[in-house]
Amino acid sequence: MLDLELAKWTVKYIDAHLSAKLSVKVIAAARGVDPSDLERAFRRTYHVTIKSYIDAELMEFVIDRLRAGECKASDLAQELGFTTDQQFHRWIRRKCCFPFGHLKAKYPGTRKTD
Repeated sequence: MLDLELAKWTVKYIDAHLSAKLSVKVIAAARGVDPSDLERAFRRTYHVTIKSYIDAELMEFVIDRLRAGECKASDLAQELGFTTDQQFHRWIRRKCCFPFGHLKAKYPGTRKTD
């Protein structure tokens, strides 16, 4: 199987299942390939690990939602499939090096007033 084909399929799968708990094992099982082969093909094609790609897509989703308007961390956590709000807050702090409140202030969004 070509690395490019497998990597592109992986991106489509991740995009379609972003709110699910994704791991290399889960994605590889869905395609019926070995997790190491999947990771290697993805890294060769996109020069980033699958985990890093998933984290970047999740962060992009969070920022897009913040820019779109008012939203709560608990709503985002639930939408993205985090088990608890605390898990979501820890993930944000790990990825951004600051708490969700600072991220929300950085991307204040636009409120619609009718």
